[in-house]
Amino acid sequence: MNYLNKLTLPLFLILFSSQVMAEPVEKTFLNLDFEKTNTQNKPKGWYILGKGYNVKIDDKQSFNGKKSLLIESVQTEKDYAVSTIGLSPQGLIGKKMTLTGYIKTADVKDGYAGLWIRVDGKGQEKLLAFDNMNDRGVIGTTDWKKYTIEFMVKENASNISIGTILTGRGKAWFDNLEMMVDGQSFGSDQVVYKEPSKNEISWLNKNIIPLKTVKAGNGFDDLKPLNEIIGEAKIVSLGESTHGSKEIFQMKHRIIEYLANEKGFDIFAIEAAMPESYKLNDYVIHGKGDPRALISGMYFWTWDTEEVLEMVLWMRKYNESGKGKIQFTGYDMQSIDMALVNLKDFSMKHDKDLLALLEKMTKLEDKTNQYMKEIKQFGYPKESLPQYINLSNQIFKHISDNKSKYLKQLSAYEYEWLKQNSMIIVQYSLSLSKENKGYIYRDQSMANNIKWIVDNNPKSKVIVWAHNG
Repeated sequence: MNYLNKLTLPLFLILFSSQVMAEPVEKTFLNLDFEKTNTQNKPKGWYILGKGYNVKIDDKQSFNGKKSLLIESVQTEKDYAVSTIGLSPQGLIGKKMTLTGYIKTADVKDGYAGLWIRVDGKGQEKLLAFDNMNDRGVIGTTDWKKYTIEFMVKENASNISIGTILTGRGKAWFDNLEMMVDGQSFGSDQVVYKEPSKNEISWLNKNIIPLKTVKAGNGFDDLKPLNEIIGEAKIVSLGESTHGSKEIFQMKHRIIEYLANEKGFDIFAIEAAMPESYKLNDYVIHGKGDPRALISGMYFWTWDTEEVLEMVLWMRKYNESGKGKIQFTGYDMQSIDMALVNLKDFSMKHDKDLLALLEKMTKLEDKTNQYMKEIKQFGYPKESLPQYINLSNQIFKHISDNKSKYLKQLSAYEYEWLKQNSMIIVQYSLSLSKENKGYIYRDQSMANNIKWIVDNNPKSKVIVWAHNG
């Protein structure tokens, strides 16, 4: 990780309207009864995440008051949707938190409805508490009933998230949520503001970079201050406070356009499955394939947006223009599907022993997928974990041991890419172990994969796209 810290320049962009918004203080606005809505008929103050679901306020169903939150599946494929709101742990360290809420369901199947909480930590302790009711979720058709999650806020906590979730198909209504801290009610249905101080306004005036637009294709005059900030950095990281927000994605596209044209950045790396992302590079470089389908092939709904498609189309045009070259890559390791495809394509032609190992891994994946269908949530048979780890290590070792043989068929870079696909399988397998603490190991793996991109492109400059969290 130190390697990346030396190279990476985090780039923070703060977009301001003509009026500085005051910050909520003193009381926490939670809108737990969902009575307050925004102009899109969503719960005010809440963030909605999920593809294939309709999430809205329902004024015809409620446990208490006039409204409830409805999450309804609108597709046949199994997926999930969540609503969430964040809390600062300030003043809550060492406290016992209790989240309660009423849930009503209609024909929920292939999944469940529930409440969920998550407590993130600082430094290496990334996940301090997590409960999404996946072992006791609500299924079928049920009337209003109260459900409870209890958790402690540990000393190293940096953020608390609470919310509702629906996985699979059906409808679920949520209402009358309540947060308790050591048995006392927490949260307010009113937003309390204070005006920013003169010092705060003075700091903002000195440090903000006014932007004329978030849309690409509008020149770089207002982005010139970034030149001094970026300097000679070889990696620029573009964060985001929310996944999927239109304006943030548009602004990232505009900055990528600036970095490619003005600063010579030539590799783009997104927080998405690594082998699947490299398939999209075939379109960006050579024009092969359907970009919309390839974006969908990166699995996560967040990237399957019009804004990302516009950016990918721009990359293709940029490469065709002769002005420069930019590659599309990724660095996540939460899927092994395309890694297995890539390795099988090679092994069927050149190495039957490797193919036999890959077939065993495919059967193990099929068994796990069937198990998840049966339990209707993410999981795997206990006996599968050592098999995953053993098989993935065998695959990686086999490719490493046969380097001299493979180099007769492949270039040095092609061999390293083959080996990296096997490393994705190793990382995925090890991430299943609770000893690796899930998100912590994932972060370490993604950092190593970015390092792989940098090491195998030593003359390049890399743009890293990820979530701030």
